[in-house]
Amino acid sequence: MLGARFHRLKKDERGISAVVAAIAIVGLFGALVFSLDAGNLWASKRSMVTATDAGALIGATTAKNNAITTIGPCPQVVLNSVTTQLTANQPTATLDACNVFPTNSQSGYITVDARKQVSTRFAGIFGFGDQSAFSSTSVAYGFCTSCAGLRPTGLCVGNDHVQEWINLQKALVDAQNNPGDASKQQAYQTALNNYNALKGTTDHPATYSGSGIVHRVYFNKQNAQGCGSDAAAGNWGMIDFENGANGNCLNNDMQYGYYGNLPNCNGGPGEVGIYPQDPAVTPCPSVDDLNGCVAGNTGSPSTGQGGTGLAYLQANGIHFVVPLFGPPTPNSTGSGTIFPVKGFIGMRLWGYNITAASDARYLDVEFLTVQLQGKCCGSSNGNEPGIFTTVICSTDHDPVAASTRCTPS
Repeated sequence: MLGARFHRLKKDERGISAVVAAIAIVGLFGALVFSLDAGNLWASKRSMVTATDAGALIGATTAKNNAITTIGPCPQVVLNSVTTQLTANQPTATLDACNVFPTNSQSGYITVDARKQVSTRFAGIFGFGDQSAFSSTSVAYGFCTSCAGLRPTGLCVGNDHVQEWINLQKALVDAQNNPGDASKQQAYQTALNNYNALKGTTDHPATYSGSGIVHRVYFNKQNAQGCGSDAAAGNWGMIDFENGANGNCLNNDMQYGYYGNLPNCNGGPGEVGIYPQDPAVTPCPSVDDLNGCVAGNTGSPSTGQGGTGLAYLQANGIHFVVPLFGPPTPNSTGSGTIFPVKGFIGMRLWGYNITAASDARYLDVEFLTVQLQGKCCGSSNGNEPGIFTTVICSTDHDPVAASTRCTPS
């Protein structure tokens, strides 16, 4: 009898499920607390990426604006801007490193490394302490090789007014790239004085309160360096990137610029690039080519074809960018004219006349240094007067070699 009872107890499994359930609950609780901490760590990591992105972007702009030319740790002026932006996004973040790698005073890249401590609320029970959320971002900066947000108009790169601005920018870049050369500094100061002296002279009206140097660019050609004696009617005009957009679209494009597909309009290219070759040797391969060919003629805008867009730009003091076009490709005339893009120029429109006789039509523009969306980065080649861009080119780059993280062209 006693043996039979022990035999029954040995086979009795009542209570085992409770033991298994208890073990499972412990496992599930462990997995749950680990997932909560892991989720918190992941969210902190994403917020740190945002913070280092913002810090590197503002740091790149600061490096360019201050013409930094020394490779190494970020100078104090850059460090201040990076730290301010970093902690504005993540107040508890700590900057590990900030290094700048300029190609010259106008282009290069910057790398920002930072981290923040992340408390583990539950994982400490299992022996895991606080963790660190790390992020690294590298941002390239320099001149646009292609730009978005362009308006459907353009200026001849050979126009005297355009060249006045380009020559000033050349002298500025030359001085910034040679800070120890007194002759370069003097040459820039002379160029700046000469440029400022233009205000109020012929074709540089001083009638706009608060303006800088205003250039009155007449529609008719003014010099022998005009963009084609026959195919291009004038110094400026409509450049329709959408290749046949209606008047409403052109006015919309003039107000807001080209950013790819536009509402109620044909799909235009988001960006237009600089054409790299001489079109007399290698004609532009196609219309609206992202390598830098745009279609259209240099006929003056009308009230319905971009004119109301011009009024919007003037009334709101918009800073915008247009392409600089070179001589049209051979055998290209009229509305089928194809223009190679030689660079970009930033401006503010102070006044205009598009309804007078052609020799009396003009744009009153102030040329500006502008930061724009686009592909990065090129060093100044003389036809890129101050159109600056930044782009994130690497995140958490290790173990990628520094030489391949961000390589501006």
